[in-house]
Amino acid sequence: MQILKTTQTYYPYLHLGGPPAKVRGIASELVRRGHGVTVLTAWLGEPDTAVDLGEWEKQKGDWGWESRHDAIEAIYLPTFANYRATTMNPRVLNFCASRLADYDVVHIYGLYDTIGSVTAWCCRRRGIPYVLEPLGMFGPKIRSQQKKLLYQRLVGKSLFEGAAAVIATSETERAELIAGGINEDRIALRRNGLALEEFQSLPARGALRAKLAISENERLVLFLGRLSFIKGLDVLVRAFSEVNEIHHDARLVIAALMIKMAAAKRLCGSWTS
Repeated sequence: MQILKTTQTYYPYLHLGGPPAKVRGIASELVRRGHGVTVLTAWLGEPDTAVDLGEWEKQKGDWGWESRHDAIEAIYLPTFANYRATTMNPRVLNFCASRLADYDVVHIYGLYDTIGSVTAWCCRRRGIPYVLEPLGMFGPKIRSQQKKLLYQRLVGKSLFEGAAAVIATSETERAELIAGGINEDRIALRRNGLALEEFQSLPARGALRAKLAISENERLVLFLGRLSFIKGLDVLVRAFSEVNEIHHDARLVIAALMIKMAAAKRLCGSWTS
């Protein structure tokens, strides 16, 4: 089977959250099972040199940069403009006109990007089935709620109605979709997986404590994720400050790739470790 995946962010932009790792992991497993996989995504500039890219390389292609890492064809469409995290990639129309008919099914990740919505529109016109994975974006959260509601009325409604299936990754997301009017018979629950081979060689136990000079007797709470209000880090910080008044030996460690101090200050206020 030939499968096309669309995602706003993909490897090697690992600092932008979970989708790059998730999409790459699923694509790798599909290739291992004998399927052909193409990932259509946005070019966001040269990747940060602090990230170990391994054997990842890119070369010029018909629609932008391309790579073939782990037998996955990845196409990075040029980005001509963007609004917050949403990019404008006009060449998606050229790609769909030339190659969309080559695929048996399309897997669209996310809601608020032009690559996925335009590809879905082309799929509906050509009768190519697609599945939609909202990535937790269905319910308007945090910012731009009115704009997101307008987007869902103009674009999201047809995006959901045309999908052969809608993928939820948790019971909470499934309930949210049902409450929002998506027929539960069209929702498939597929939890996020783990690439177990990545855990076969682990650092020695206590390596983090040793590096940060944290004794074995200190209670340790670890936050691992991107700096975003939706992750609830501000709630964790406030809660930890109360816990720390009782357990003075407690330590909170915040681990995030490419932390920017300005973002941390906006998120956590004047709190410092």
